[in-house]
Amino acid sequence: MSQPALAFANRDWLLIPSISGIGGAYVLSATLENPTTGASLKSGIVRASKKEDVFNALDQLARDIRRTLGESMAAIDRQGRPLAKVTTSSLEALRQYSVAVERHREGKLAEARTCYEAALGIDPGFTAAQASLGMINYETFDRQKGKALLAQAVGHVDNLTDKERYGILAFHARAVENDLPKAVQYLKSLLALYPDHNAAHNNLAVYYRQMGQYDNAVAEYGEAVRTDPTFMLARDGLAGMYLYAMGDVKAGIEVCKAQLALNDRHFRAWDNLGWAYLGQGDLGQAQAAIERAVALDPKSVLDWYRIGHVHRLRAEYPAARQAFARVIEIDASESAAHYELGVVARLMKDDATANREFGRFRDATGTQLRAEPKNAEHYLVLAIVSQRMGQTQQANALARKAMAMDPDQHFGLATLLSVQGKKDEAIDQLELAIQKGFRNYIWLTIHTDLDNLRAEPRFLALMDRHLKR
Repeated sequence: MSQPALAFANRDWLLIPSISGIGGAYVLSATLENPTTGASLKSGIVRASKKEDVFNALDQLARDIRRTLGESMAAIDRQGRPLAKVTTSSLEALRQYSVAVERHREGKLAEARTCYEAALGIDPGFTAAQASLGMINYETFDRQKGKALLAQAVGHVDNLTDKERYGILAFHARAVENDLPKAVQYLKSLLALYPDHNAAHNNLAVYYRQMGQYDNAVAEYGEAVRTDPTFMLARDGLAGMYLYAMGDVKAGIEVCKAQLALNDRHFRAWDNLGWAYLGQGDLGQAQAAIERAVALDPKSVLDWYRIGHVHRLRAEYPAARQAFARVIEIDASESAAHYELGVVARLMKDDATANREFGRFRDATGTQLRAEPKNAEHYLVLAIVSQRMGQTQQANALARKAMAMDPDQHFGLATLLSVQGKKDEAIDQLELAIQKGFRNYIWLTIHTDLDNLRAEPRFLALMDRHLKR
């Protein structure tokens, strides 16, 4: 997940601002303080006679502080821009945006989106809010809406400072132009000017991960955390690198524990920690961590799936059934839960329920296939559920069609072959999937359709090669 276009960086001196109202007027102050010794280098105070003058007063205060730090008037005039022009002329819009940035950094994405929307609703010309709303939509909520917002925002970047402009151009290059190398160059230009810009380091890590440059991604996430140890979004990204891309379970656990030492109510850290323990095969600690995540977000469909898998792997089938049923209660469109319910019912020797649940899943997949008739993955999913329902000939025909459409569907074919009991062929396909870029190794250790492979020496050797546990 990328960070918004604006962020603050750590320095040798900490700028501590304040604003207070006295009658109808405002007093703005700022103190430069050494964060280690507490010594003050400079304090400044300016006054604004009314609310509309606050931004001009703040501009003056910023100029005074910059002069104290040794910056020349020429440089200030060349690089400085009036705050109201580069952000917004509305104090309330700026407040909403500031809250959004903080929620974004904390990984509270729904809250961040709401505040970005509020800021933009107050001031539709607030470019940074528009760009940040665009990126958070693109990555998490509504990709097309995100692209549209970014396309609008990029038309106004010439009025912004280099810091905001490069950040927005990088967002746009990635999401709208689909040009990751270009996005990387914009962020490198930004970091050349502001080496400790932690949001830029975080975003660069995201782009490196998407380009498959995992070591560079880890390094950039590390820089983001170094410049701000409380930057939870970057810590989430770093944990995700280890757990979902690199198979380094031990390193992922260390990141999660460090997060929880800072904030034991951080949902994503508990979620990732549970996933890591699944990778280690420690079902007890996995369940405990995932249940902590669910306590923080009771409607987390992903975590209810994971609880269901824990119970299935422990042969606690009634509890597994309850967890997967909870998924459907939360989101009736989660058809995969019907498939998992079918598997559990089959394990409980309840064939009638199994076939009913498999049928529901098959119908939902058929609807998806009609909407996306060229999606080979849908054909493979239909093949697997057909096999579960005893329709081997149909399953094989669907698989052949899928692989003719997309010969790289090795993982999906592996799951079908595993369900069919063709263990060596299934492992052959898993190895091909990994060669082609599959990296979610922990998923292999709990995937329902790979249960037949769990005790196979070749599968165990494959896990030992790719998972650092």
